Amino acid sequence: SHVGASHFYLLHHPGGQRSVRLVATFTSPTPLPATAVGMHVWRGADLVGKWVAEPTQQGVWSATATLDPSDPTTYGVQISNYADGQAVEYRLVVLGL
Repeated sequence: SHVGASHFYLLHHPGGQRSVRLVATFTSPTPLPATAVGMHVWRGADLVGKWVAEPTQQGVWSATATLDPSDPTTYGVQISNYADGQAVEYRLVVLGL
């Protein structure tokens, strides 16, 4: 099992198959291991998906998820950092609400 740091947020989606994108951007002044940072999305206790952040430019990694449920849904969004001993800044943006 991994030991790391996580932050959790609730996202209320109105349903109607409205497309909502979650974009998590991570920055670090030092290189990160391949699976060090990412985002999990939960519906209750069920994992909807896991997105490992990919490098987009030097010192920046990004993960994007798209949600479009038919019914109104509350999601749990988990932002994780498993980079041992490395502080990582992140920004979570929700588009389409």
